[in-house]
Amino acid sequence: MGRGGLLPAEPAQLAGGGPGHPPAGLGTGLLRPQVSTDGTCWTVSVQGDSSRFIAVGSSRGRLQIRADELATRRVVAFSVSPDLARVAVVLQDRGDRVLAMLRIRPTTGGAPGVVVDGLREYHLQGSDSGLTLIDDVGWISATELMVVARATADSPGAPYQIALDGSDGMAVGPLSGVNIVSLSTLPRSDGINVLALTDGGQVLRFEDRYRWRTVADQVTGMGICI
Repeated sequence: MGRGGLLPAEPAQLAGGGPGHPPAGLGTGLLRPQVSTDGTCWTVSVQGDSSRFIAVGSSRGRLQIRADELATRRVVAFSVSPDLARVAVVLQDRGDRVLAMLRIRPTTGGAPGVVVDGLREYHLQGSDSGLTLIDDVGWISATELMVVARATADSPGAPYQIALDGSDGMAVGPLSGVNIVSLSTLPRSDGINVLALTDGGQVLRFEDRYRWRTVADQVTGMGICI
């Protein structure tokens, strides 16, 4: 599996500039970045209730992204699918946090870039009350995701495995005694590669349903690198 590593909790810019050149991506309230399977580094700039994607390609050029549906939505977490066709986001609206999906498609005409649209919200609490509030999301394969969710704002966070269409929500533990606040995933076709971070600074690695092993402690941020 991939190796775990620390990431800055609130980066101010994306790398891409050199001596005498500004960084390739600047924004306010940037979310934790993700490197997609083609080497592009993605993040989301959040200002108030408005969000926009920022992406820098492997050649250090900034990708032009149009995501009009997020101009009036607050994104608190995101994850780009391994096939680069979709992006899962967690949207916050007052006290609610819901999982949503958007498609990624190339622009037609004009400068090269992508359009992120087709917003579809998933209200998952119907399958399990523990899926009422979503905190984080990551792809674990081309067709499945893992989320951190909780029943109420005061309930502990727990990981759930769900299908691409938001169905088949399944708790995968740990059973009790921990409060999961975030996760990092690396999509694979031959298993599940996930790290989870607790509010106490422990990093847990998924080994099987309801079986997680502590691999680090006193951690504030994490990621998985290949």
